[in-house]
Amino acid sequence: MNERTLKVLEWTTVLEHLSKHATSEIGKRRCFDVEININPSIIKQEQGYTTQAKYLIDHMLYPPMGTIINVYQPVSLSKLASALKNTELTDIAKTIQTSRLLKSFFSREQEKAQALYELSKGLFENRELEDNILDTFDEAGNMLDSASPELKNLRNSLKDRIANLKNKLNNLVSSSGISKYLQESVYTQRDGRYVVPVKIEFKAHVQGIVHDVSSSGATLFIEPKAVVELNNAVRETELKIDAEVRRILSELTSKVGEYADDILAGLEILAEIDFIFAKAKYSISIKGIEPELNTGKFLSFKKMRHPILLTVINNVVPNDLEIGKKANMLIITGSNTGGKTVTLKTAGLCVLMAKAGLHIPAVEASIYPFENVFADIGDEQSVIQSLSTFSGHMINIINILNNTNDKSLIILDEVGAGTDPSEGSALAQAVLESLHKKSAITLVSTHYGELKSLAYLKEGFQNASVEFDTETLEPTYRLLIDIPGKSNAITIAKNLGLSEEIAQKAQEIYLTQKDPTGAVLEGLQDTQQKLSKNAQAVESAKEELEKLEKEYGERLEKIKTEKKKTLNVYKKKFESDIEKARAEIRDILEEIRITRSEKIARRSFNRIAEVESDFRKTAAGDEEEFEHKYDPVDWGTVKTGDTVLVKDLKQNAVILFLPDKNNNVQIQIGMLKTTVKSDKLAKAKGEAQHGQKLNSKERTNYRFSRTEMNNTLDLRGLRVEDALEKVEYYLDQVSLANLSPVYIIHGHGTGALREAVREYLNDSPYVSKYRSGEPSEGGDGVSVAELA
Repeated sequence: MNERTLKVLEWTTVLEHLSKHATSEIGKRRCFDVEININPSIIKQEQGYTTQAKYLIDHMLYPPMGTIINVYQPVSLSKLASALKNTELTDIAKTIQTSRLLKSFFSREQEKAQALYELSKGLFENRELEDNILDTFDEAGNMLDSASPELKNLRNSLKDRIANLKNKLNNLVSSSGISKYLQESVYTQRDGRYVVPVKIEFKAHVQGIVHDVSSSGATLFIEPKAVVELNNAVRETELKIDAEVRRILSELTSKVGEYADDILAGLEILAEIDFIFAKAKYSISIKGIEPELNTGKFLSFKKMRHPILLTVINNVVPNDLEIGKKANMLIITGSNTGGKTVTLKTAGLCVLMAKAGLHIPAVEASIYPFENVFADIGDEQSVIQSLSTFSGHMINIINILNNTNDKSLIILDEVGAGTDPSEGSALAQAVLESLHKKSAITLVSTHYGELKSLAYLKEGFQNASVEFDTETLEPTYRLLIDIPGKSNAITIAKNLGLSEEIAQKAQEIYLTQKDPTGAVLEGLQDTQQKLSKNAQAVESAKEELEKLEKEYGERLEKIKTEKKKTLNVYKKKFESDIEKARAEIRDILEEIRITRSEKIARRSFNRIAEVESDFRKTAAGDEEEFEHKYDPVDWGTVKTGDTVLVKDLKQNAVILFLPDKNNNVQIQIGMLKTTVKSDKLAKAKGEAQHGQKLNSKERTNYRFSRTEMNNTLDLRGLRVEDALEKVEYYLDQVSLANLSPVYIIHGHGTGALREAVREYLNDSPYVSKYRSGEPSEGGDGVSVAELA
């Protein structure tokens, strides 16, 4: 990739922001070493890695990055058989541990991130080597006594010998024979040997070896003769410990060396994984998307934003841009500081990011993987080379013209600027026409009015402009396709402090020049401004309506769902309670029929009717759809002996006496005679109201009996088909009776009946769960079901 292009597009700044999301030094380095690919397959692979990593993060599945250390040098040294240091070995072990944990993580999540799983297969893992190293050292990197039996014995021996030595020294410095010759009654160390501080004038009175003298010269540090052997024993043990430590380090280093190449290969993959997740986190930070790759050699962006500006500005104006379909040359005009250069850089950076496997800040994007991206942006004056701004730009443009083909993207900012306007305009047009002939996709900004006319005179050229608000007199930074713009230099100068008189004069000169394009663009800009504001208002209203429609739709659907759920639950409970009441009614009426006690019958009937009435009143508010609609009795035409319906009992009755002044009506239900309020009665359904008395046959057949439900169903001896029908009917009944749990006996046999029953229970809406019976319940020959 052209280095000048990367510099002017500020590619390094993008990589700096990317690297901040890496967790390791090698991951950060990998971010700066990112490759800008031209192979579509590689680009898709890199984009796929980023997308899968982002998916995992979005779903709170964070990879165990742990400790990733650049252990390339110590691992390489391990192959030379030189002993590594404690910290180098622990760094290697921790990195291997992270490698193992990551490999396990991607194995678990392979269905969600198949490509990352395939990449992770190359990670190195060796739990034995990892544990051998980590079990040898403590958290601070010090070798543990348990590293070897010999080391443990030697360190214990050293402790004993030092203790003996210190006891001997304590006795010496406190003895009357020596203490009087000492500066202090203490002992210390010099060169690893224990010594005592002797006053220099008493040197002859303390036999031993002089190891040091104080800076003042008044004190000698002497190793007393009495402790020389003990000091020697301590030093000898320390040397043996050092030798054992070196042996252990050498042994561990040798084991690392056996797997050095695999560890180094795995280290590269660790850096790659850190890099991939840095891309994913960066994508999240810029609200990026994976761009589509096309073969049609075009660029299409919807609401693209500049990735660097996103890190410093809260509200970056998004823009749509498309080039390559109807034209391969987009000429952007408009005011200074209006965003032309930012637009060019945004498009260029988005292409580079896509080719590097990075997501881009846009809502939608389709990108062609150009072989070359060339850019000429900014002030390139070189004092050293004695080149003017114009010369610097022209050298770069000449290089671009010499190396451009039909698979190149060219970005030119203020082409032809820096010289006489007439010559600069002509030169710019010639450059653009040459690039057009080469079929290169070109984005160019300019202030030359002559270049704006190319879109109307030549095929393949297209105008665009950055919007300028004529009311606020400020740029909006919005890109307008197919509309040329004016520089608005006079207005901007006025805002910067140019006097009103000079600004007005400049405006008159501008509008009265021979070139009429000034006046045309003036009117076109005003018209476009009005259309843009109207379009924005319509779009805002449309978005608000869509938002409200969606919000109310969701709320209505939620209310309907919750109401339906509540009513279903309530209906089931209500019907269960009613069924219990009805069963009680049937039971009592049967007792009444047998005892024939009218007094008991009337009292029981009234009590039970009140129970059912209370149930219905409770449900009246929410259960309208479950309420029966009754036709009222026409008391003007009804007479004694007519049939009516008792609403609470849903049973027909015969009128014995019409309503009295208190609206009490005497009726007969079967053999039962009772009095009820007139509003408890309704027109009988399905039969004539007048003259229909209950005949003796009907009275004889009128029976209520309470169903005594058993919690056990025996299916033994039945065929599967017959058994399942019986199970279905039984579950209907026990569900109404609210009976749970229930025991279904199917026996052992061949197991076919058991499997069929349990499969049915598994799918039944009545059953919340089921299990095999306990040994005391019949074992596997019984299925115990709990109802929902």
